[in-house]
Formats: sequence, structure tokens, C-alpha cells
Amino acid sequence: VDTNSGPRSDGLLSTDEISGHYCCVCFPTGCGSTTVVPHGPDVIEQWGWCWGFFPLCIGGEVRIRDPGTNSFRHWKDPGNVTTFTPGRASNGPSRLWKTGSSTRPLAFKLVDTKDIEGSWACCCWIVMIVNSWSCFTKIALADKDKLKYSGAVFFGPLPFLLINEVRTRLYVNGYPTNGFISPTYPNNIDWYRDSDCVGNCCSCSVRKGELPPPRPPPRHRHAR
Repeated sequence: VDTNSGPRSDGLLSTDEISGHYCCVCFPTGCGSTTVVPHGPDVIEQWGWCWGFFPLCIGGEVRIRDPGTNSFRHWKDPGNVTTFTPGRASNGPSRLWKTGSSTRPLAFKLVDTKDIEGSWACCCWIVMIVNSWSCFTKIALADKDKLKYSGAVFFGPLPFLLINEVRTRLYVNGYPTNGFISPTYPNNIDWYRDSDCVGNCCSCSVRKGELPPPRPPPRHRHAR
């Protein structure tokens, strides 16, 4: 795949120029923040949050350039389009402004599954009321694009759902992302900000620690 995200010869904004941290206002319903990083010349990945007259949502997405434009459509929803101009962007009633004084472009950093491995805690909410939580372990498999989840979801002090699944890294147009898809629900995607924090709509998880080292094999005493 083409990984060049620098200057273009066609007069369009490069994905390096688009990359950065943005604040967002969606009049009159809410606000948010997002970070945009490039995947080559025509694909970007975002991670952020939004909140308003709806539950707080945390997570990410991938957008693909409409050919010949500075507009990027959601990779699964062609009608969801963000159009970028220098330092700004718009998507329907939403307006975004780039924050910070640095003009240095951001780079995409692939989160390695070995760095994700460990014990995790998660909370889920509806209208900012936490109604469930979970604790589980994540184990990197031999395939660098797969993670094994094991644990339980609790409602108050009571467990009501066991977790035992393998999630697979999402690829879009040949680019690996930091999204990991549920094996049963393709719209259920964990989006990693880094190896210690992940968002998935109305839930957020943080890594609490590394897995304990494997126990040494038992030592056998030899009879005299």
C-alpha cells in the first residue's frame, strides 16, 4: 500500500496537512475532540470522544478520501462525509477546528498486541450513569493481528456475562488500523488510542497491569 502522506502535486490537502488534534462543536447538541492521523495519501484514522444530548461516546473510525476532493467518507457509511480545509473541517452540523500551535504532522502508530497484553478494567454507561463494568485479560496470539479476551461483565456486584472471544485487527484498503473487531458483531469494534486505553462507543477500558510471568515447572525430587 502507498504510505506517502506528504505534499501532493494535485493541489489537494495532504493527509499530513489534515492530521492533528481537533475540537468539535455540533450545534446545538454537543461537543467533542478528535485526533486525526494519516494512513497514506487518501486514508485517515481518528480517535476521540463526543458528548451532548446523547451518551458520552468514545472510540475511533477510518475515513477514505473521495477522489479529487478534500472530503473523506466514513469507511462503512458513504453518506457520512467530513470535508477538510486548512485548519478546519465540517460534517453536516458539526464544525471542527485544529488546536495547538504546532504545525508538525502527526504519524500513525500501530498498537502492538504484545503491548496490549495484560489485565484490563472497563466501565459502560447510559446517559453518564455507569450501569455495568467488567474485568478481563487480553492475550496476544501468534498472529500479530489477533487478541484473546477472557473475563466477565458485572451488573453491580453480580456477574451476568462471561467474555471469551478472539478479536481481529481491522484492515481498511490494505492499511492496518488500531481497531479490533468482535467475532460475532462486526459493528462492535474496540478502538485503541494506545496500548493502555481503548474506547468502544459507550464504554472505556484501561490497562491495569501486565500478565503475571508463567510459573516455573515443578521440580521433582529424586529418590536417594
